[in-house]
Amino acid sequence: MLSEGGNTVESHKICMTKENMLCHTCMLHVIRSLSRLPGIEELNVDLDAKKIEITYKGRKIPQEKW
Repeated sequence: MLSEGGNTVESHKICMTKENMLCHTCMLHVIRSLSRLPGIEELNVDLDAKKIEITYKGRKIPQEKW
């Protein structure tokens, strides 16, 4: 958990696969797009495994919204 302005802000982690991420350009597009979102703390994209791990702060995002 992080403290922000006296309020406690919890960090969350999402792990997902992106089967149609086939090339380096696709991976860069994913990184560029996700890194612009507010609250992103860490972003790991593995092209070979087609996996994306996102650590963000703020309200938890329900899995059906991914």
